[in-house]
Amino acid sequence: MGGLIVIMTALLILGLTLGWNKKAPSPQPDPATAAARPAGEPAVLEIETAPESRLYTLAGDGTRVALHIAAPSGDEIVVVDTIANRVLSRIKLKPQGGPSPTP
Repeated sequence: MGGLIVIMTALLILGLTLGWNKKAPSPQPDPATAAARPAGEPAVLEIETAPESRLYTLAGDGTRVALHIAAPSGDEIVVVDTIANRVLSRIKLKPQGGPSPTP
């Protein structure tokens, strides 16, 4: 039992010296885009969608937002990074066994 206490104390000291207790730095906004707009103005992000498409659902998780866009040409999910104000990915939804939606 005493040996385990010594080992755990040594691991605790090792972890503290290596910085295991520190959190990863949070992402910072791009200074180029921040300088391009006046202070206090919200950043505008335009996302191209198909004609007659509409926002079906919206879900957020931390600094990321997922937009489910319903369109006649096929649904898609757009993932947006709100810190960098940019689209991270576009996911086209395809019905099982059906043809791929046309772009």
